[in-house]
Amino acid sequence: MKIYLAYKYKQIKDKPTHEKTLLAIADKITVLNNKVFLLGRDVQKWGSVELTHTGLLSTIMKNIKKSDTLFAYINSNVFSFGLAFEFVWATIFGKKIIVAVEDGVKAPLFSALAAKKISFKDSKDLIEKLPEFL
Repeated sequence: MKIYLAYKYKQIKDKPTHEKTLLAIADKITVLNNKVFLLGRDVQKWGSVELTHTGLLSTIMKNIKKSDTLFAYINSNVFSFGLAFEFVWATIFGKKIIVAVEDGVKAPLFSALAAKKISFKDSKDLIEKLPEFL
């Protein structure tokens, strides 16, 4: 299965820890015999590659379209326009949506579109739960 891993990024203060968490999630998804697209890793090289606004939107849409599932990692209460955009396109393309929401974080309204929801206490807990949901 091809999985598009969606996440908040700009509003996250501790980006190095966030990136390590995203890589650990992607690694676990890969170990479960899936392919993972991670925008920050695969295209933006964690901020070292700048895309135009149009290029970014096009890249997101193209990779959601190629994926079977949108997996959203939500660990912040700050609204993310990027996540909302990804949810809209996943819905338009008829993709399965899985949402993982950290305990204490309010799931965004658009997460109601998800086929499956995972509640987790920390990244280790989420990684342990992934086999149940993928």
